[in-house]
Amino acid sequence: MRFMKHSPSYTPHPNDSINSVVQAALKNMHALERAFAAGEIPAQSPPIEASQPLFQIVQELYNEGNFIHAAPLAFQLAVFHPEKRNYVYRAAQIFQRLSIFETAATFYALSMKDKPSPAAYYGLGQCLTGLNKNDLAIRHFETAIELARGDDQWRALQDCAAEAVERLRIN
Repeated sequence: MRFMKHSPSYTPHPNDSINSVVQAALKNMHALERAFAAGEIPAQSPPIEASQPLFQIVQELYNEGNFIHAAPLAFQLAVFHPEKRNYVYRAAQIFQRLSIFETAATFYALSMKDKPSPAAYYGLGQCLTGLNKNDLAIRHFETAIELARGDDQWRALQDCAAEAVERLRIN
């Protein structure tokens, strides 16, 4: 995945502090992409305590809908700290919003390494749909439905997953 290849409309963030952090993350992006693709975690992973302020910036950018600026930071956090499910899951959501489905799908899968999640299976199903892997997408939507069964907090997700399955089976 070449992030900048997917983002020709990138412009600097208006907040100078955020922009400098994003620019620093962009400079690391190429090396991180290679390491991530090779299944390696760079040896210079910053301590987890140092990553929390970056994650707060990612959260703010995500909540603003500013995915293009959140992406390099989220990618860095997810690669450096794959054990932090919330970092990896947020990176998946950001890359999905940017329609960079392969990266998003990888992050969704990584976010479920130790514990399956209906939301991550649903997101993975959406990414697979975006990649035209409809049979696999159906299986992931069905898994999301099964994992959420009997839990009212996931009712809306179950309904959306069931509708997605129905649409994919029609096509």
